Amino acid sequence: MRRLLQPTTRLGRSAFIRHLSTEAKPKLPYEGVRIIEKANLLSGRLTGLMFADQGAEVLVIDPKEGEDVDSYLNRSKIGIKASDVSMSSADILIVDGSDDSIPRLPHQIMMRTVAALPGDTRFGHLADDIDEDYLSALTGFFTDMDMMGWLDRPVTYTPLKLCSIYAGVIGANACAAALVDRLRCGQGREIHASRIAGGLSAIGALCLTQKGLPAHLDPVPAIYKHSNDIL
Repeated sequence: MRRLLQPTTRLGRSAFIRHLSTEAKPKLPYEGVRIIEKANLLSGRLTGLMFADQGAEVLVIDPKEGEDVDSYLNRSKIGIKASDVSMSSADILIVDGSDDSIPRLPHQIMMRTVAALPGDTRFGHLADDIDEDYLSALTGFFTDMDMMGWLDRPVTYTPLKLCSIYAGVIGANACAAALVDRLRCGQGREIHASRIAGGLSAIGALCLTQKGLPAHLDPVPAIYKHSNDIL
């Protein structure tokens, strides 16, 4: 049982509150993990953000700035020049596609954002930074968002970058698993976060249906229950 401190005449109340708040601060799961991010693609930048929010030290080489999304994706990260840090100090390296400017050492984990997985004979020719709309069309992501009055056409491919977002989330999970595996074997690994595979996994997740949920947990608002414009 954790013993709480009590303020005394020797320890002023304000000092007690500061001390207690410092002691009570929980340690985040990836504190002590260093990540070097050299990525322009959304997937890699999102992976870095997820680790940064969980306590990792994420160093971004020449970070992109200027747009609202950049402020979001750079949150909790540290912008650096390549010469500011030794690449060998990183636990995880995040790069775009076939970028080989940072060699991976045996103990390091490297995540590459790619369009298709290595060996994909059908889509392997696609550039790793291929347009998101192309991937949405390729994987079949479309939506009837026009029913809300947001768009000027009846059916459109989703403006959300779901292929890249899911690739970033899956890539983060793979990196986390690789960190755990490194404790066992002492070796890192190379991970390919495919944007196409991310899109397909998103479709699988979004197609899941649930029955028998209580009303307060039902993800579909009641006003849409009998609408032919949905699904």
